Amino acid sequence: ILGSFNTLVNPHRSLSQFVSQLTGITDRDLSGAPPFAAISGDLENFIGDAPLVGHNVAFELAFLGDRGIRLPPFSYDTWDLAFMLLPQKRVYSLEALAASLDITHPRPHRAFPDAEVTRLLFLGLLDVARDLDVEVIRAIKSLLARGQWPLEGLFEALEDEVSSTDRLPKTS
Repeated sequence: ILGSFNTLVNPHRSLSQFVSQLTGITDRDLSGAPPFAAISGDLENFIGDAPLVGHNVAFELAFLGDRGIRLPPFSYDTWDLAFMLLPQKRVYSLEALAASLDITHPRPHRAFPDAEVTRLLFLGLLDVARDLDVEVIRAIKSLLARGQWPLEGLFEALEDEVSSTDRLPKTS
């Protein structure tokens, strides 16, 4: 972790009861928070050119893009990654996937804890991918290249990493 960015944002409207119950955030919590415009430059600088990692991240990317935030060229979605690497799962929610990799989620539906759990999930899924045979990694990379998915570059790096390590054949 090189840094973190965490702030509440005042939407200048009341939160729905559903959102308040889901997140634990109240209108009072947001009353002194800055508007999005006041933090957008700092957020964009924080993101920089680093790939964004998120869970089911399309909504967040669209939200940021619609508000003029310059987004990096790549993003990695842990939902997509889990769907490929853990096809036996029935539920791909952040909480369910985290629990399946023994990652504790202290406060679901709060941005900062969700981001930390997503980071840990991403690292855990990379470990799952590293355990794959290099030929399987190559096949996944080839399929990703056909669809021009951002994960292609990630699997290319994994292929390089896995093929460069000295792997001894498993013995019975």
